[in-house]
Amino acid sequence: MGTHKLPGRLRKELSSPIGELFLDEEISAAKLYEHLEDAIAIVAVGDLTTETLLGLGVRLDVYVVDGREKRHARTLPVGNYQTKYHVTNSSGTLSDESILAITSTRMAEKPVMIIVDGEEDLLVLPFVATYPDKSYILYGQPNEGIVSISVDGEKRMYARSILREMGINLD
Repeated sequence: MGTHKLPGRLRKELSSPIGELFLDEEISAAKLYEHLEDAIAIVAVGDLTTETLLGLGVRLDVYVVDGREKRHARTLPVGNYQTKYHVTNSSGTLSDESILAITSTRMAEKPVMIIVDGEEDLLVLPFVATYPDKSYILYGQPNEGIVSISVDGEKRMYARSILREMGINLD
């Protein structure tokens, strides 16, 4: 299985939120429930994001964790899962193993937990690229809050274009 590196010129672009940003002080169960009410799937990427959403009672279909927060070791969030995948994914890359796990989550018994040995940040992209419209992919924006991407054709095409630049074709 291979590994695909993010081109350096895309790092800055991807450091900005690609969805709606909920600032830390704005995050509440009521606000998130209203935002996610039409979701057909909810995916959390990141330990603190997962922990926050589970703590607010949000029903997650998939959550991706690596046991790290801001590069420091931490305890994995406690959540129920029916299916669990372990993958390896280095910083600034997407491994074929991770992409396969993500595409497998669509048919897996929910909830699904993916534990990453390495870094999970870029795993947002394959979810956006492969999940259906009205799926919500949530991830942490460091020192700001949680970003929510409502998957639609435009965001899917954007994610797929970045993946293609990394040498990944999901068509």
